[in-house]
Amino acid sequence: MALSTYSELISSVIDWLEREDVAQARIKDFISIAEKKVNRKLRVSEMEETGTLVTVGGVATVSLPARFLQMRDLTRQYGGYNVTLKSIVPAQGSKLSGTNSGAPTSYSVVGNTIRLYPVPDGVYTLDYTAYMADEELSDSNLTNVLVPQYSDILLYQAVSVGWAFLLEEQKAAMWAQSADMELKDANISAKRARVGHQPSMTQEAQYIV
Repeated sequence: MALSTYSELISSVIDWLEREDVAQARIKDFISIAEKKVNRKLRVSEMEETGTLVTVGGVATVSLPARFLQMRDLTRQYGGYNVTLKSIVPAQGSKLSGTNSGAPTSYSVVGNTIRLYPVPDGVYTLDYTAYMADEELSDSNLTNVLVPQYSDILLYQAVSVGWAFLLEEQKAAMWAQSADMELKDANISAKRARVGHQPSMTQEAQYIV
């Protein structure tokens, strides 16, 4: 069966579970949960979006864009050039904060905000490239970043969620592993497309590309 739309994905999940006693509304829940699981790990070029944020003088944070998953690059416009901001953990940022203000040089993602260090002393334009979740699949949104291009990953994950709901732990684990393997392959392919073939790859780099 083709897997090019949400409705086709629903039919495939029903077929693969081989359980006619599971309501279609429940199948939609399985797919919704699977989407969230996949979005937490999949990092491919189709998920990248660019945009602009603007700081406020004396305010340390800027709200993240909707559907944000992970930052790839954040720069500050300055004199016609873009200055790359360094990503740091909040613990490092606390050492930089103090009472200082100025042009931001570093940032942390904290909750639903970007925290800038030092605190901006005025208005700055920030350009970002980030991984973003697409609009969730629904009866009114039949395709997105995941379907059809990564529908195999979503199918395996949704079937895993379904078996977990049905208390079939071994089957759930088997399909979760299949989804995980395909997801890692997709991330590796995306990384190779960006930076070329690498002679080796760490386990950490399989997800963060």
